[in-house]
Amino acid sequence: MVESGIYYDFYEPTITRFFKKFLRPGDVVLDVGANVGYYSLLSSRIVGDKGSVYSFEPMTSANKRMQINLLLNNFKNINLEKLGVSDKPGTQKFYFQNQYSMFKSAKGPSEEKVKFVTLDEYVKKNKIKNVRLIKTDTDGFDAKVLLGAREVIKKFHPYVIAEIGADEEGLKDYVDFIFSLKGYSVCSDKGVFYKNKNILFSEIAVRGIINVVLIPKK
Repeated sequence: MVESGIYYDFYEPTITRFFKKFLRPGDVVLDVGANVGYYSLLSSRIVGDKGSVYSFEPMTSANKRMQINLLLNNFKNINLEKLGVSDKPGTQKFYFQNQYSMFKSAKGPSEEKVKFVTLDEYVKKNKIKNVRLIKTDTDGFDAKVLLGAREVIKKFHPYVIAEIGADEEGLKDYVDFIFSLKGYSVCSDKGVFYKNKNILFSEIAVRGIINVVLIPKK
């Protein structure tokens, strides 16, 4: 059996609705910070046999739990990678904070060596075409994920769902980058569009952590 949230939609219901709204059969999804696989499984169900989901989860415990979900439920259109995603390739030691969170660089209960790739590099190497949606939730490294996906974003103009936190590394540069993307509108996980960066900064200050949704303009 899979996580029950995929069937009952109680896990981050607002973001779940965006997935259901944006995705179609045959689409390609890049799920960065897949954790135990909720959004990957949800995407898999929507895009179907003709679609593909590429999931990235470097933490061993979460990756293994997701592997079990895939095996038990015969999800054949999900490609699970034990890789971190950043703005440049490399290998680095990371300290994971708890059993099923994405990576953080502060000391925690377990240390792992993580191999990093960029989405630009990965998509090109694997000849992935027509990326429809990128989701990134990496506990403070989402800016680097998107910076390493410049070419993918420019070429495919996908929907992007990304986490932003007040303690995000390079927060100002991250927000500047989001608003510099041509052909996109920026809205909150509640569906409210941000007219400028100051409004977004104000909401981050109040809420601490939010999800932003980048919507390609028609």
